[in-house]
Amino acid sequence: MSIIFKQMSLYIYQRYLKLIVNLNAFRLLVFGRKNISIKVFYGGARTGSLGGPLVKVYRLNQLFPESKYNFNLTYCLSNTPYLTQNSLKKMKANKIPIILNQNGVFYKGWYPKGWEEKNLQMSGVYHIADYVFWQSEFSRATANSFLGERKGPGKILYNAVDLNSFKPKSNNAQLPSRVNFLIVGKFNYNHLYAVEPAIMALKSNLSLGYNFHLSIAGYINSTLQKKIIEIVENLGITDSVSLIGRYNQIDAPEIYRSAHVLIHLKYLDPCPNVVIEGMASGLPVIYSESGGTAELINGIAGIPIKSIINFEQPPIFVDQSIVSISMIEILKSYSNRSTLARDIAEEKFDLNTWRQQHDTIFKYYLKN
Repeated sequence: MSIIFKQMSLYIYQRYLKLIVNLNAFRLLVFGRKNISIKVFYGGARTGSLGGPLVKVYRLNQLFPESKYNFNLTYCLSNTPYLTQNSLKKMKANKIPIILNQNGVFYKGWYPKGWEEKNLQMSGVYHIADYVFWQSEFSRATANSFLGERKGPGKILYNAVDLNSFKPKSNNAQLPSRVNFLIVGKFNYNHLYAVEPAIMALKSNLSLGYNFHLSIAGYINSTLQKKIIEIVENLGITDSVSLIGRYNQIDAPEIYRSAHVLIHLKYLDPCPNVVIEGMASGLPVIYSESGGTAELINGIAGIPIKSIINFEQPPIFVDQSIVSISMIEILKSYSNRSTLARDIAEEKFDLNTWRQQHDTIFKYYLKN
């Protein structure tokens, strides 16, 4: 019943978006285009604090406020392909530029039932868009592989962060007696592989006498949360693990500043915001060397954990002993690692540069 309800809800939402597109087409027909000021429509994508797409739209809205009923440009996100092909064609017919932000794709190992159908739905906007921002080289390669080779223009543009909000704490160069490791993000029931190895590694290092703590922040599926609590209790390390739960963007910088090292074991993550936010906050990263994550990190700013790339099989649990060793190793030359993480963020992930890149493309396609 829940699947039927979701399908009905999506159908109703798509009809609502179609109405918006048609009304805007009628307005253009009657009143024409009076100026080329940016009036963007985000294709039905919602804004919020939880998850990459919601945060991205939230940040875009701060930079380019949405004009839902009076727009002259559409900015789509591959994670939220709510616009039907008819709506997309309607906008093309009315010379409304379509810009796409392309993240990841669906594949059998992650989404075994319906991955091909989901990719087919995603491919519509991928090929009709006037311009594409790929979130990473990995995003471009997988999109061309799973959605079909794109012929139109585009460029790689990593996600971005407000460097004035996400920044290291003043005394970040020195580690305290108790080191806090952080796992942060959105975790569904099938993300145990991204959490359990770190918990087991924590237990191992505590047994060796290290004064470590692990914080887990963000949305956690209820089934997964029960499993995490069960593991922690069985290991007898409840005093060394904190489940922070959901948070908003206002609280996010302090969550990062309360930690010293970020652990990100998500498999084939295209361009994780949490890694960008963590590096901007001066956190070195222990990460799965898969997806686009490795593109974000350089040199001693992080320690990669080798992963076998297989789109056909579910993610495998990394060896907890490797995570354990990495937790100890990453603390060596900690000050240099922390500084480099911040330097990379300033070079690659500045929100002002990200805004300028969008502004340039938006204005170009509005004029041409």
